[in-house]
Amino acid sequence: MPLQFAKQSETSMADSSSRFGFVAFAETWNGRLAMLGFVIGLGTELLTGQGILSQIGLG
Repeated sequence: MPLQFAKQSETSMADSSSRFGFVAFAETWNGRLAMLGFVIGLGTELLTGQGILSQIGLG
């Protein structure tokens, strides 16, 4: 049964004509880019030894 749900979700994303707004395609990419930004920020903190705010001069 979970496979059937995943298949329906996949087809509804492919059939979506709009890629902007609160649609599944846009929300999926928004989540992916947010995760990527978090990992890059964490890596930058580990490499420099400074927090993100202090790196941009606010901390």
